[in-house]
Amino acid sequence: MIATKTSSSDNIGGGYDSENSRTDSGDDSRTSDVRRDPINSVEAVGQKAIVFSQWTGMLDLLESCLKSNNIQYRRLDGTMPISARDRAVKDFNLLPEVSVMIMSLKAASLGLNMVAACNVLLLDLWWNPTTEDQAIDRAHRIWQKRPVSVYRLTVKDTVEDRILALQQRKRRMVAYAYGECETGTRQSRLTVEDLKYLFRGD
Repeated sequence: MIATKTSSSDNIGGGYDSENSRTDSGDDSRTSDVRRDPINSVEAVGQKAIVFSQWTGMLDLLESCLKSNNIQYRRLDGTMPISARDRAVKDFNLLPEVSVMIMSLKAASLGLNMVAACNVLLLDLWWNPTTEDQAIDRAHRIWQKRPVSVYRLTVKDTVEDRILALQQRKRRMVAYAYGECETGTRQSRLTVEDLKYLFRGD
C-alpha cells in the first residue's frame, strides 16, 4: 500500500501542522531547511527514507544538512561508478544506522531494490509522473511487507502547483489511453500546450 501526502510550503521558518501541510513565514529561499523536518521525523522513529531530487546541487545541500544533524546517510547519483552505487544501496539496506538514502531522480530508473525504506520524499516535482512512479517503486517492490508513505514537498503559489495539476492530466491521459496519446504514440516530452499551461500568467 502507498500513502501519498503533498506538503505545501509557503516559505521558510515555520512548522508542520497536524495535517502535514507546511505553514511558514519568512524568506522563500527554497533551501534544504524546508525539506529537513520530514527526514528528522522519519529518523526519530527508527524508519528509513529515500529522498529524491532532480538537482545534484540540492543533494549537496541535503548532505550538509544531514551531516549537521548527525544523521547517517548514503548518496546515489549518475556521476558515481557502478561499484560505488552498489555499495551505497547495500549499506542502506543492511546497516541499521544508515537511515537516509539521497538520490537523483533519474538514477531511480535503474531497477534498484531498496525495500528497507518505507518512506519516500520527493523534494521537487517532475512534469512526467511516470518518472516519479519509478522512483517510488524503489521502495514499493513486490516483496515490500510494510506500507510505503510518499511525501511530495512543494512551494505554494509557484509553478509547482501547475506541475501537480499537469501530472494529474498526464495520469488521466494514461488511464484513458493505456499509455498512448491520440496519435497512438507514447508522449514522453512536454508539448507546446503543456509549456503554455505551466508558464501562463494569471
